[in-house]
Amino acid sequence: PIVIVFNKTDVVPHDFCHEWMTDYETFQEALDNDSTNNNNTNSSYYSSLTRSLSLVLDEFYNELHHCGVSAATGDGVDDFWKAVDLAAQDFETDYLQDLQNRIDEQNARKEAIARDSVKRLSQDIAQDDTQEER
Repeated sequence: PIVIVFNKTDVVPHDFCHEWMTDYETFQEALDNDSTNNNNTNSSYYSSLTRSLSLVLDEFYNELHHCGVSAATGDGVDDFWKAVDLAAQDFETDYLQDLQNRIDEQNARKEAIARDSVKRLSQDIAQDDTQEER
């Protein structure tokens, strides 16, 4: 789990970032406005690329916890700890089970390899015994 923390919110509020992360259309409008203000010559390519990226980012940010914090004023510290607690819950409910499944699969593969090695060793020993009897 990842927690995104915007710091120095006493200097610049993080509200616009929060809005961009939760509403891709607002983010797209900001990019379009920036493109218009900068007279971008590759506007059709740029517009298409940024629209695609904003859709991908929207999906990406949906899974992340985020907050704004000011170390100077202490604003947002409670929100930070809430975001950390939510990330810890995500870890326990989502990642930990997935990790345990991968560990179990790896152990099963190792056991299968060990059984196969023992079987081949037994066959080799039996074959050597047969050859010695001749």
